[in-house]
Amino acid sequence: MFSVCFFTIFIKGLIMNTKNKSAKNQLLVNFEGKIVKVGSLLSTNMKLLKDKINGYDVRGVQIAPANIGGFNVCPSASEGCKKACIYSSGRGRFTRTQIARIKRKLLFFQYTNTFKVQLIKEITSFQKRCIKNNIKPAIRLNVFSDLPYERIFPELFTMFSNIQFYDYTKIKSRLDKSKLPSNYHLTYSRSENTSDNEVLEIISSGFNVAVPFNSKKHELPKTFLGIPVLDGDLSDIRFLDAIGSIVGLSVKGDKKVKNSLNNGFIVDTNSRQVVDNKPRFISSLTMV
Repeated sequence: MFSVCFFTIFIKGLIMNTKNKSAKNQLLVNFEGKIVKVGSLLSTNMKLLKDKINGYDVRGVQIAPANIGGFNVCPSASEGCKKACIYSSGRGRFTRTQIARIKRKLLFFQYTNTFKVQLIKEITSFQKRCIKNNIKPAIRLNVFSDLPYERIFPELFTMFSNIQFYDYTKIKSRLDKSKLPSNYHLTYSRSENTSDNEVLEIISSGFNVAVPFNSKKHELPKTFLGIPVLDGDLSDIRFLDAIGSIVGLSVKGDKKVKNSLNNGFIVDTNSRQVVDNKPRFISSLTMV
């Protein structure tokens, strides 16, 4: 697994080395020794679609997670995170869907500049459609990945200043409001490697923390470490969440995913962090 530092350097070097590469404006990649076409970069799923009731049309970039396809795009993913990944749930259980996500990843790494140009093209079209339909656009750049887009393609956020971008991340170095674009919202994703003190520190710095619980949908605990838990299953658009919250997520996926409770990634609702619900007073909470 790449370290976060090496991962950042690798991405910067990759972009420089591919500036002059071109697939002649065609979305083509080398997949298993064959030149194949890549579909659209922006897509949706059932969870993203539900946010239309909140007045948003949401699209996401769905590429294969971790090192599937030969490149690691989740440098800080824990073992529990990998085992609990819902990449193969829903439509993801179909081979065709998985291959489509791998091909998007290969386009990013084989032809980075072509990926960027196509992403800009699709976002432009998506923005125009939202304006026409009088609905607000939002984009989740990392549906299954954890790429630092604010460093890789920083121009995206100024080109599309009226679009709200958002993501979950496990890379703590990304949690710096002074370096994040104003229209890019990040929620930290807790794992079994995250200490309780780290959760409190991240909350104090003005970021929310997502925590998966072994509960049914909409039956989440009231607090975690004494911090209010909001229902993250009601909507995917995290940028509307109240600052200073734990974003509770119910267990999803198959039996393999649910067994992740044993490694600490998924929090037991009977754990001390839940049962000991003494309120925490975080004086340094940044309300921005």
